[in-house]
Amino acid sequence: MKRLALLCLLAVPGLAAADDGTELYVTPSVGGISPSYHRDLKDHDWDYNLAVGKELGPFINLEGNFNHANHIGDGFGRSYLRQDAYSLDVLGVFNRAGVIAPYVSIGAGVLSNQLTPDVANTNVKNFMAQTGVGLFIKLWQNADHTSQLSLRPDIKARFDDPGHGNHVVDYIGTLGLQFGFGGAAPPPPPPPPPPPPVVVAPPPPPPPPPPPPVETDRYNLATKASIILEGVNFEFDSAKLTSASTPVLDDVATSLQKHHRLKVELQGHTDSTGPAEYNMKLSQRRADSVRNYLISKGVSAEQLVAKGYGLTQPVETNKTAAGRAANRRVVMYAIDNPGDVKVEGQGTAQQ
Repeated sequence: MKRLALLCLLAVPGLAAADDGTELYVTPSVGGISPSYHRDLKDHDWDYNLAVGKELGPFINLEGNFNHANHIGDGFGRSYLRQDAYSLDVLGVFNRAGVIAPYVSIGAGVLSNQLTPDVANTNVKNFMAQTGVGLFIKLWQNADHTSQLSLRPDIKARFDDPGHGNHVVDYIGTLGLQFGFGGAAPPPPPPPPPPPPVVVAPPPPPPPPPPPPVETDRYNLATKASIILEGVNFEFDSAKLTSASTPVLDDVATSLQKHHRLKVELQGHTDSTGPAEYNMKLSQRRADSVRNYLISKGVSAEQLVAKGYGLTQPVETNKTAAGRAANRRVVMYAIDNPGDVKVEGQGTAQQ
């Protein structure tokens, strides 16, 4: 027993260094005592215990205990034994952070045995040693883990004056309610690692300079291309322009005035409906109508040539309605382009 106590005491500093446990606790307990048969006592009695302790790390508690049994009778009512024990105990705790934490204990102290009440010369004080097992059953814990309430069952074997006499061993079982306080809050989680350095890619090379601007307008004028006019229509079987055509021709007139060196041919085309000679004349009248309107808007007559092609230059088949509609058209074609003009757009003529 002495070797076991010495081993546990020597283990305390090393185990305590594993953590900075700082929680204090108080444990009042109540239970029963079964006296050694060497005491020649028959009765069992209530046993009361008060423990005050401190956590020394994740595995070790150190606590002081006061234990009291008031009336252990001989079974005949003639005498009884009163015991008071004072001890210092070391606890080895397992699974401290869990809900249930088992432990083993070993301790030593002084045991007072008073055989007959209130008779001083019957009060014998002996060295005693004890060992035991128990559980910490966690009932409640606050949010920062600094206080908790636990149920604590405990069983001990207490050796009265070990190594001498009759090897008297008393057995004690108690159930206590332990309140812990003053514990250290868990450290905050470590900060997240810094983000990896941002590698800045070198800027891309500057884009090549844009080409020099080309003179343009809503008809997308550009270099070396023909002019396709879109949006010119006529009344049925007539060379009279519809009202919807005049805004289109107004824009064409503006563009032609800006590009006064450009000369264009205004081409009238029809589908194959009707006699070819009639369609040729109708297409010429319609081309002349467009030319006259543009001259009225300020375009030089020298820039404009009107010519009817009738049904001689279809762009689609004349066997379908969609094809015939595509063939009825007015086209503006560049016949003398100085190289700085492109007009896009195509129109149709109603027949």
